[in-house]
Amino acid sequence: MSFDGKAFGKDIVAVVKSYVEKELAPIKARLAEMDGIGVKYCGVWQRQQAYKAGSLVTYKGGMWHANVDIKGGEPGDGKLWTLAVKGGAQ
Repeated sequence: MSFDGKAFGKDIVAVVKSYVEKELAPIKARLAEMDGIGVKYCGVWQRQQAYKAGSLVTYKGGMWHANVDIKGGEPGDGKLWTLAVKGGAQ
């Protein structure tokens, strides 16, 4: 019986390729999910407006980032918003 290096190489490549594809599948899925997510400036904050996580609004001279999907929660009140840019002196 002789050793067939080409066949062995093809078998190893197939096994490694299968393993890598299996391990990367959750990462690819998460990247696809995140692909549509981004920062969006939504103008001046309005209580009646619903904001998605990642939205940016202007409020009392500062720019605020919505940490979660929110409607009605005022920037600066709790952990729903994070101050991204502090307003300067007027």
